[in-house]
Formats: sequence, C-alpha cells, structure tokens
Amino acid sequence: MEAIVKLKPDVKSRSLQVLFTGSLTSTYATKIHQELDKIEFEKYETLIMSIQNSDIIDLSFLQILWAFTEHCKTLNIELSLNSEIAEEQLQLIEVTGLKPLIEL
Repeated sequence: MEAIVKLKPDVKSRSLQVLFTGSLTSTYATKIHQELDKIEFEKYETLIMSIQNSDIIDLSFLQILWAFTEHCKTLNIELSLNSEIAEEQLQLIEVTGLKPLIEL
C-alpha cells in the first residue's frame, strides 16, 4: 500500500492534524517529505500527528518524523502523536533510539 499523508486543518482552533497511513518507508520518503513541505506553519499553534493503518514503518520514515518534530519545536508549535503501531514496529523504534518520538 502506498504511503498517504493527509493534512486536516482546523482554522478555528489553529490546529492541523497530519495523518500518516500505508507503507511508511524509504520508497515513499520523497512523497512524505513533499507533503510535509506543504504545511504553512505560521497558521498553526498545534500539530496532531497520527499514524494509522501502516503496514510497514522503516527507519527513513522515523528520521523524517524526527526532523519534522524538531522543526516544529523550533517554531514553538505544540505537538502530539497518536499512533496505532504494531509490536514489531515498536521494536524498531526502540532499537534505533527514537522511542522519545512516540512519547510526544
């Protein structure tokens, strides 16, 4: 399944939901990065990231997500992450040292 990134703005609350689904891998890293580049950060105070129905997650996606969260922090944007991650995907996150990423 192809990676899908959906951006769902809520102008009233100045928040943006960023939904990641599908194959979150290096194969789709460019697409994921391009979708994140579309975000107009100055419009939002809060970003809510959600990982749902991902059939695979690899290190390249985690690195993109880490860089994205660090960028948001420099802009003082409040972040949260909701995830439905399988056990083997959680093990990858722990092994790579990126566990703080999912503890936002």
